[in-house]
Amino acid sequence: MPEKTETISLSEALQEADEKLTVDGLLSLLTRVDEKLTVDGLLSLLTRVDEKLTVDGLLSLLTRVDEKLTVDGLLSLLTRVDEKLTVDGLLSLLTRVDEKLTVDGLLSLLTRVDEKLTVDGLLSLLTRVDEKLTVDGLLSLLTRVDEKLTVDGLLSLLTRVDEKLTVDGLLSLLTRVDEKLTVDGLLSLLDLTDQKGLMNAEQLGLLLGFAGGVPIVSALRVRPWWLPEPEICKEIGTADRPYLRVRFKVATVRVWLKTHPERGPGGSERQDPTVEQGPTAEWRLQMLARLDPREPLNGSHLSLAMGYENPNQVTDLLRRGRFVAPDVDELEGTSERPRHKRIWYPQSVLEKLRAGDFAPAAAATAAPAQVSDSGDPEELLGSAQVAVRLKYKDQKSFISALSAGSPRLRPLQGTWVKVKAPHGGPPARKWPRRIVDSVA
Repeated sequence: MPEKTETISLSEALQEADEKLTVDGLLSLLTRVDEKLTVDGLLSLLTRVDEKLTVDGLLSLLTRVDEKLTVDGLLSLLTRVDEKLTVDGLLSLLTRVDEKLTVDGLLSLLTRVDEKLTVDGLLSLLTRVDEKLTVDGLLSLLTRVDEKLTVDGLLSLLTRVDEKLTVDGLLSLLTRVDEKLTVDGLLSLLDLTDQKGLMNAEQLGLLLGFAGGVPIVSALRVRPWWLPEPEICKEIGTADRPYLRVRFKVATVRVWLKTHPERGPGGSERQDPTVEQGPTAEWRLQMLARLDPREPLNGSHLSLAMGYENPNQVTDLLRRGRFVAPDVDELEGTSERPRHKRIWYPQSVLEKLRAGDFAPAAAATAAPAQVSDSGDPEELLGSAQVAVRLKYKDQKSFISALSAGSPRLRPLQGTWVKVKAPHGGPPARKWPRRIVDSVA
């Protein structure tokens, strides 16, 4: 018969372990202990271990523990673990935990995880969480997720959220979504949003796929029938600086989207911005005639003021030579990222459209600016004329060099004169010939 192994008590094991142990040595010692360990007892024994634990080593030791772990107990044991956890390792350890996790507890444990979570991994971990998530809690957990969400993935996670979404919360969560939002997806998310909540023009614009609220405010001024009925719509600006305060109720937007899906994100009304549909040309002119003739409008404002569905319509038409030239067309920004500043005035647009005075297509070569080599020293030269006088390739090259701080153009920095643009618009930059000639 095999010889029976002598068993000892835990206290005797602690006395016997008078030297530092390895994990394997501790496991061998525990095979002789005739009582189950508590977590505190295991922690006491681990003070005798001279090496850090691995996750597998900890799992092996936990088979000797006779009580379920608490989250705090697991966190204490993990201070002895010398390697970062994987999600699978954490899930294995959580099978030994006898209490449900809180969100804060899960976040604490995730600080020990060395890999980013997937959405599926997060959903698995959330089955161990005993409390409903808040939106802030979900956003905190999503900082640990290494992949972008799909709308379906977000909807799955939101089944764990115990509060109605706010509009701000919805937009914050959508920054984590990596796919284009569809009308159906937006409707599903709005179903989970507080129906009495209010959204401003910027928030509605973002949800509908615009870059911001400008198209919404512009449409409210000239085409209010295109939008859902606002809950609040009040002009609180001045004649010089008009400002529209507007709020839309979530429930109203939701019903409007169901009845007008073509106007939502990815809707058919915005699929082809080059197709002219809807109101007649004369109707568009009548809409322009209702505006302040001196009000400066950029391309987006003018598009919506003329009844186009797409805020980029005017810019698209201009590019194809089917619209009038802007009253102001300057380059702004830096040499790396130059951009056009285009301004139209309703009175000027009306006059040119009725006269058929369209700008040439963008593909066509514009006639170069004319400037003589000599003239009145105080004559003011525009940026296009300065570009010719200083022998730059074009106006854009000159503006880029000026913006980049070219040493050659230092005399022109800050020496321009502000000249009032047509119809009372913003001033244009011009330089006295004497300064330009000194550079030339």
